Amino acid sequence: GVLTRVCGCRYGRKLNTMNNQECIDNSQAESSQTSCNGRFQCRNSRCIPLSYKCDGDDDCHDNSDEQNCP
Repeated sequence: GVLTRVCGCRYGRKLNTMNNQECIDNSQAESSQTSCNGRFQCRNSRCIPLSYKCDGDDDCHDNSDEQNCP
């Protein structure tokens, strides 16, 4: 059989369908999100579980979940 590799892109980016090898901007998908329904909303509109806030990891990819921590 033929082996294939499937990769993902970080939040706010999508796979370029022209070559399936690079990630390109997909900020329109990000901006359409308005509510996180009880989860933490990052400055870039990404939603993460509340338990990820102030855990030492940049889960938002803009570091907003690690700001204003005790």
